[in-house]
This record gives sequence, structure tokens and C-alpha cells, in this order.
Amino acid sequence: MEFEDIKVGEKLTTRSWTISGKDINLFVAMTSEDMSRALKFAAIHLDDDFAKNLGFKARLVPGMMLLPIIQALVTETGLTKDTVFIGMDKVKFVSPVVPGDSVHVEVEVVNKRKTSKGDRGIVTLRCTCKNQENTIVVDSEQNYMYWLKG
Repeated sequence: MEFEDIKVGEKLTTRSWTISGKDINLFVAMTSEDMSRALKFAAIHLDDDFAKNLGFKARLVPGMMLLPIIQALVTETGLTKDTVFIGMDKVKFVSPVVPGDSVHVEVEVVNKRKTSKGDRGIVTLRCTCKNQENTIVVDSEQNYMYWLKG
């Protein structure tokens, strides 16, 4: 989508993404030096019994794992095609996500401005990630740089 075509207040909803226990294992393995350390320091993400003893339904999806999922879902809509992701603000992890949950993102264009150079624009999207029960799990603002036509 072109910068010139984007309207502040525009809204859209992404498709859903179901997160599996295998997805969590891969994410933790990728972000840990080794699994024995991960089990020691990330038990809440790997051990259902540990998480249940803390009052959760099951082990938790790492919050940092949700951020690239949110960005991927937004990218699939075409709204940020051929842009550069330049930052994320006001990130709040609101509710837990567990294996088997399906998340989607409700996107709203909240700001749009040209840069001082005049050949680019910055668009800010409020991204509200919700689970299958429509409960907010993550709320954030994402900023993208667009190139202007001509």
C-alpha cells in the first residue's frame, strides 16, 4: 500500500495464527545458549506443571515470541509492503498466551506524517493482538517508513 493511500483511522484485522508447544520449544531453543540453561531459567515457557503451580492454565508463550508474530500478521495484510520497520512503542503484555491459543491483530492507523526530507513518510499503527476469546494479549504501536510516489 502506498503512503498517499493510507488514511488515519483506517482499520483492518489480520488472519489468526495458532501457536503450538513446538513453536515455543523452537523459539526458546533459538534464544537460549542451551536447553539445560533454558529449563533452569525459562521453566514457565517449557514446563506445564511449573506454570500450573503458578496459577496459569499451561506453560506460557514468551512475550518476545509474540512480537514477530504480530509483525508477520500485519505484513501479510499488505499494509506495510515495501516499507522499513523502524520501531515499536508502548508495548504492553496484557494477558497470557498458552499453546493452542490462536491470535489475530486488529490494526489501526493512528498517525501519518512526512519526514523532513519530504521523500518519505512515517506511519504509526496501533496493533492490538487478541486471542480466540477476543481478549487483548499484547498492545503496541509499530512505526514504518514509506517512500512517497514520484
